[in-house]
Amino acid sequence: MAKIASISMRVNPRIKAEAESIYGSLGMTLTEAINIFLHKSILEGGLPFDVR
Repeated sequence: MAKIASISMRVNPRIKAEAESIYGSLGMTLTEAINIFLHKSILEGGLPFDVR
């Protein structure tokens, strides 16, 4: 079994609910979406999108 680490964070409840709805419609959990973001950040060597 793979080892896992936990991340605890605070987020606005409305933002969390909206994100869960968006990712749920794509068939994934918020945890899965965050893991994808983290993997993509590693591949890109930083944020996986432009910050303005």
